[in-house]
Amino acid sequence: MKGERRHIVSLWIVLSACVLGGGAVCMAGEARAMGKALAAGDSISRIDIYATAGGYTDKARVIFHEDAAPGYEAGYDAAKFITATAPIQIYILDIDNIACSQVMLPASNEPIRLGYSLLTAGSIEISTPVYAAGYALYDAQTGEYYPLGEDVTLPSAAGTHNNRLELRIAPEVPTDNATATTLPAPTKQVEKGMVTIRVQEQGKEVCYQVTGVR
Repeated sequence: MKGERRHIVSLWIVLSACVLGGGAVCMAGEARAMGKALAAGDSISRIDIYATAGGYTDKARVIFHEDAAPGYEAGYDAAKFITATAPIQIYILDIDNIACSQVMLPASNEPIRLGYSLLTAGSIEISTPVYAAGYALYDAQTGEYYPLGEDVTLPSAAGTHNNRLELRIAPEVPTDNATATTLPAPTKQVEKGMVTIRVQEQGKEVCYQVTGVR
């Protein structure tokens, strides 16, 4: 059951008055954890998404677990606290369009929507130091896929962008070797002391002499 699994939940701590010189927040031991730790053999993978702009970095997290539900679940998913002054904020949009700093989802082939808010036009840098295998960052504005684990810099207008970025299962791209094996092998022909090599280029047969003449 999900109630047996512990994970991070974001909290706001509001002070009723400012205390010069700092202070302390005390929390009882039983309030510091929810439920039990993961049992041996449990398999959890996650994707950590960092967005940087204007010298400020924000973070969101997707956790995959077989017991998770796709909708928002209080106590397991953390809603994002949006502010009007942060240079950049990134979040995950669940199926109910709730902006979350952390979501727990079942593994599936469905795209995971990302949203971000940029205070000033310019660019954002996306990094994913921790990621689940098979996923890529998709930019709907350009149609490009970017492998997770690599830093990506994207130009962006200011404002809220909820329909541009997604985490998707990466499409399979044939390798050069796989493509090469589908082409016929070159053939050699000797006529009147002249050697001619025949190869396939872009679906057409092309002849070359040993001097390089085509």
